[in-house]
Amino acid sequence: MLVSIILAIVFGTEQKSMPVEVIALIFTLPVVIVIWLLVFNKGANRLSVYRIVLTDQNILVSRSDDETQMNWSDISDVKISKYLNNYVCLMSSDNRRLEFDYYAFDNNQRATIFAYLQKYVGYSG
Repeated sequence: MLVSIILAIVFGTEQKSMPVEVIALIFTLPVVIVIWLLVFNKGANRLSVYRIVLTDQNILVSRSDDETQMNWSDISDVKISKYLNNYVCLMSSDNRRLEFDYYAFDNNQRATIFAYLQKYVGYSG
């Protein structure tokens, strides 16, 4: 019904039924996007919600346009919730917080993150 109204407004005619092309587009477009992402979303130009950079001095977490950096020496507490929110929260002595989704990274990436936390902050999990 809504599609018929939109088509009538766009094309200036009343549509009794939805054209086959529109139905095909509605079902095909999401499939094409998923296949495109699976095949071509790799490497340095990969679309990613989270990005983390670990160095000997600090940790940098980027979420889309938001980027937060914290020195290892500034981290005073580590909280990890694997229940409702599934997050990792690093807190500094001046109450700054660096949070990221626990499941945003695969098992190997999480192991690397926690190895850095153990090495530089003393977190033992």
